[in-house]
Amino acid sequence: MKLVHSELSGVILDEQEMLSELVIESPEVFREYIQELHAQCEKHQAGRFVLSEGEKELDFVRKVELILNPFALEINGRKTVNRLYENLTELAKSEYMYKQTAEMMGKLQEYLLELEQYIDDTLEFDQMIEMSALLKAVGMKYEESAENLLEYLVKYLKIVIRGLEIRLVIFVNIRSFFDKTEIQELIQEMCYQEVGCLFIENHEMSCLEGVKRYIIDKDKCEIY
Repeated sequence: MKLVHSELSGVILDEQEMLSELVIESPEVFREYIQELHAQCEKHQAGRFVLSEGEKELDFVRKVELILNPFALEINGRKTVNRLYENLTELAKSEYMYKQTAEMMGKLQEYLLELEQYIDDTLEFDQMIEMSALLKAVGMKYEESAENLLEYLVKYLKIVIRGLEIRLVIFVNIRSFFDKTEIQELIQEMCYQEVGCLFIENHEMSCLEGVKRYIIDKDKCEIY
């Protein structure tokens, strides 16, 4: 996997170095790049960042998770819960659960028909009950408990990486929230999940072990 920007002469991420820190000391350039990333990740807008795997260009909206504020993350956000329902629905139809699913749906239909006997009106209901609707009705979702912000962040990342098939996680100024030891724990988790990881910071801090550094200084000169 490779991440480049059309205005930068060097490669931000590549197959050999999947962990990178981009330090942008110019507030103007920092704001410009973050706005561009946000537009590419959230609004399907074209931009100068290009993510590719082999000869194939990857879709930022589907394959990149941009973390701007760790306090604003929602483990049970719309995208993660919808994908959870999709995965559980597929599991319910699989050879492992097909028999149990059919029996449960049959019992539910029997229950609804029996329930109808106790009122004076004739009722109608959909005979083909959707599993996703049933999961939504019972409030199926991920458990959100966590002892601290780092644990919650790691849990969130595990869910989106596995559930949404994310290939690159981009953290913006995340080192303002965690110390170096905690950041190294985060790096270890990213390595374990086998995804690309890019830290974007607006000022230079101590080097992180195993992380390539790319600097755009206040004069907009590149150091890498």
